[in-house]
Amino acid sequence: MAEQVLYRKWRPQRFADVCGQDAVVQTLRQAVSQGRVAHAYLFCGPRGTGKTTAARILAKALNCEGLDPAKGPNDGDPDNTCSFCKDVSEGRALDLIEMDAASHRGIDDVRSMQERVFGAGPARGRAKVYIIDEVHMLTDFAFNALLKTLEEPAPWAYFVLCTTEPHKVLATIVSRCQRFDFRRIAPRDVQARLQTVCEGEGYECDPQALSAIARATGGSVRDALNILEQTALSYGNAITMPGVEELLGLSRDPRALDLVRHVLASDLKESLRVTADVASSGLEPGPFHREVVERLRAVLLQKSGVGGAEESADDQDAVKEMAASADWNVLLRALRLVGRANVRGSEGPSWLPLELAVIEAASPPEELAPSQPAAPQPAQATAPAPTAPPPQPRAPQPARGGEPARPPVARPAMDAPPRREYAPAADAGARAPELAPPVPAGARAVQDSEWSALLQPLRRYRGKKYTIGSLLLDCRQRYVEDATLVLVFKNAPNRDRLQEELDHPPSRQAVTAAVADALGGELGLRLEMGEANGESGNAHGHLVRSAVNYGARVIQEQEEPE
Repeated sequence: MAEQVLYRKWRPQRFADVCGQDAVVQTLRQAVSQGRVAHAYLFCGPRGTGKTTAARILAKALNCEGLDPAKGPNDGDPDNTCSFCKDVSEGRALDLIEMDAASHRGIDDVRSMQERVFGAGPARGRAKVYIIDEVHMLTDFAFNALLKTLEEPAPWAYFVLCTTEPHKVLATIVSRCQRFDFRRIAPRDVQARLQTVCEGEGYECDPQALSAIARATGGSVRDALNILEQTALSYGNAITMPGVEELLGLSRDPRALDLVRHVLASDLKESLRVTADVASSGLEPGPFHREVVERLRAVLLQKSGVGGAEESADDQDAVKEMAASADWNVLLRALRLVGRANVRGSEGPSWLPLELAVIEAASPPEELAPSQPAAPQPAQATAPAPTAPPPQPRAPQPARGGEPARPPVARPAMDAPPRREYAPAADAGARAPELAPPVPAGARAVQDSEWSALLQPLRRYRGKKYTIGSLLLDCRQRYVEDATLVLVFKNAPNRDRLQEELDHPPSRQAVTAAVADALGGELGLRLEMGEANGESGNAHGHLVRSAVNYGARVIQEQEEPE
């Protein structure tokens, strides 16, 4: 018979062996020892955290011959020596029924289980335990069929429902169960479990390698044991850091630390040189990108006083040195930009997203803003056009049919309406100095380069109803006052639309992030309406007002001849 895989061979057999779920284990042990076990439980949590294992141990404890409630109090842990405990451990217990709801999800499957629940009592033990894995996969009809069974079960029947997605379980089902949430297991607890398994299997293990496995599995002991077994099969019984790194595709490239150092020092040339050197060496961008993010995070934790991740002595000294000299805004901006870089595009891995993120992170914001063209000089007033001579009266036309000719009717002279000429502005940046009202005393005006950097990520950002970048184009003045960014609008509807978008949390988060990146820190936001512009106020008619709103300027009013 083939040897069992490690995660099955080393499955916990007692509550005391369950890793990292102390609160759940303590409650279940107390319930067993006091004889107050509920008829239905709901075990929720990520994969590999011990849900099914705890359910099997509970089944053992309910039928363990050494835990008979008639014999008095006990510690709630099965002894694993009686015949029933051995039957459960070896997978042949008749009073433990496991059902996979992923493959038996219909109403007929639930009805078949109901017949077994009410049809006969336990075969050997005191209770029959039904474990339903991935219970969220049941159909609605199957859930409704299970509902009555959970509400009024047979006195010998106990149910344990296990799921990784509790939000998909009907609320009526959840309300009839005692719910236990299994949390992700801490890396130190996973490492301790791996150490126990290595000692039991006779593996020579490097603690740093076990730590890397524990951190890579996201709190799943089953995944960690699978990686441990795969490493032992690939590289022998010596579990070393190089073997784990090669198996998991981890990068411990010292150039990652160099890149972080140059980015935090705003040394763009050296940052790009290191990135190009790594790219030309044939490495995949994914592992190196993860390593850079981990090093930036280590600097962040060190600067916060929390401490860094597991690093060598030399790396720890380098991280402490960078944390001491790094600017908070530069560090946070680098983490956001590099962390968002998607090196696995639709056409395969690419170094370009990481290189672009490095360029932005290592460059001051004002250097990245597109250059603004110079504002056009006010046009010279042209001389008024010569007034046309008054029209001469027309000669009388001969009348038809011999009728006498009628003299022309004299009309009173009327003044022609003034004619206005318009000069289109070059762009939004060029017309800002002319349309913008003065900045209040004590406030700091937002520079054009900062404004362009703020608009860049929002130009095409679609909020709940509107495109935020288009609404911001209506802003005629912007300044920072008392840690608040004040935006002065020309048109009230655009201001109201932007305020409506800011009430939407995702839109407000996007605007807040853009403001922080462009202006170097978190700021409040206030929207205001400016006073009516004198030039636009004199322009009558919707066409004239639209032209002024789009940047036209009235340069002269001129009388128009008849």
